[in-house]
Amino acid sequence: MPTLLSSATDEDSFLVVADSVANLLNEGAGQVKTALAETPGSKFLEECSTLLQAEQLEQYLIKMQSHLDMVFSKCTDKESECIANILVHAVSRVPADRMLAAAQGLAATLINKVDERADERLGALLNLYGVTHEQPATQRAVLLKAADYARNLPRLAAILVPAVRGKSQQWVRQWNLNEAEARELLIALATLIKIGTDRASVKEYIRLVTAALALCKENDSAAIAQLRPLAVAAVTDFIRSPSIYQADFVDSPAVKALANDRAVAPIYSLFTATLSGDLASFRSAAQPAVLEQVGVSGEAALTKARLVALLALCSGGSCKEVPFSRIQSALDIPANAVESWIVRAIGAKLIEGKIDQVQDMVVVSRCTQRTFGAPEWAALRSQLAAWRESLHGAQQLLGSMQMAAKTGPAGAQGNKPAIAAAI
Repeated sequence: MPTLLSSATDEDSFLVVADSVANLLNEGAGQVKTALAETPGSKFLEECSTLLQAEQLEQYLIKMQSHLDMVFSKCTDKESECIANILVHAVSRVPADRMLAAAQGLAATLINKVDERADERLGALLNLYGVTHEQPATQRAVLLKAADYARNLPRLAAILVPAVRGKSQQWVRQWNLNEAEARELLIALATLIKIGTDRASVKEYIRLVTAALALCKENDSAAIAQLRPLAVAAVTDFIRSPSIYQADFVDSPAVKALANDRAVAPIYSLFTATLSGDLASFRSAAQPAVLEQVGVSGEAALTKARLVALLALCSGGSCKEVPFSRIQSALDIPANAVESWIVRAIGAKLIEGKIDQVQDMVVVSRCTQRTFGAPEWAALRSQLAAWRESLHGAQQLLGSMQMAAKTGPAGAQGNKPAIAAAI
């Protein structure tokens, strides 16, 4: 069939695949198409031909889609792939004002089963995404269907995740999405990418979660309800993940609303206690039932809390000197265990610094921020302003040096003491 279709017109291709389905229908009915007897297949083919002649592609697609599961179950990989892609092409021929409905109908049929042809089904969805590039609303609808389908099997997720990673903000801008639409897209992508276990997927998941939870205003009950599952996942993942130490989503109204949600309020309390770096608060919140609900052991949760407590001590600027005694107290550990915890944090790239065993302290040059909100942005702006001022001063000094050089050796020599002093 692929060879036959290579030189056929669109209408001929549509009729050829309809004929293939008609043959399958006859086989299923135990009949062979003849010129003398009407069969289920011949009736189907005649109806498809009439619809194509009348240019009623939407109705043709509906008839073909009703038998698409049979195609995937009875045809070879190549045949089913070919038929599915001809139907995708048929969607691109539907008038623009009706293309969204046609694409949604085909996508819904493609994702209604997770079977041995799941790869071909996802491939057809991706082709459908491609042919609808001139219709943002249609393309977004297909992408959401593909993301929903790919979550069913790790191998499908492995196909789709690399294709969507890092593109969310591009889609939000390109498709001019409003807040509700952007939330829906970010939630779908975050849920999909969470299946990935590689470092790039973990980082992308955190970024998507943070971006989605930021799209929520105070008292926006609809947004808070839509984001609730993601907010619960975010605080739970923070508690139990050995690689997540930043929670920029902490001020999202959807996250704060968990404090009044009876089902998850204890988890939220454990989250805020862990993030605070206060071991006493953590121990109070880390009840066995809560830890079991989160899915983390008491030892793992305590390890996480101690590392976060170390970050709380070490934050606040570079070249910060933190005495061992403060670390011992904050982490509630023996004195002889302080260095090992510092080494552990450095090994995990949570902090950068040098241990001063003579002074019993660690000099921290960099520390992972537990949150990066308005205060941190304000501090960064101030630091950038200071750098700009320094660069401006350097430019002025360079200009003075260039002017002095033009006056000759005497003038240059006369400026040497001033230049040396400035450096």
